[in-house]
Amino acid sequence: MKYSKKEKSMMRKEGSCVRILLDKNDAGRIRFCENCDVVELEIGAISLRISAEDLHIVALLVKDADVRLAYYRLEKEYQSREKPLNDCNMH
Repeated sequence: MKYSKKEKSMMRKEGSCVRILLDKNDAGRIRFCENCDVVELEIGAISLRISAEDLHIVALLVKDADVRLAYYRLEKEYQSREKPLNDCNMH
């Protein structure tokens, strides 16, 4: 059910936040407040609140960054293993 911003604001004032744990691991945890329609990402001492609608977009952002970092590290490792031509002992 969709609520207007005014209705959401009224719900926040009338009722307190009820957070539902969605997931957790060693890095942190993710909780959802149904009254606010907000997802809270806690990583160490950092807490980030985003709209529930944006969770999927943030997940894609993190996944893409993870893939790009893996490719970057592979490329860097490959480049460090290449020997420059002037290092070869050619007579």
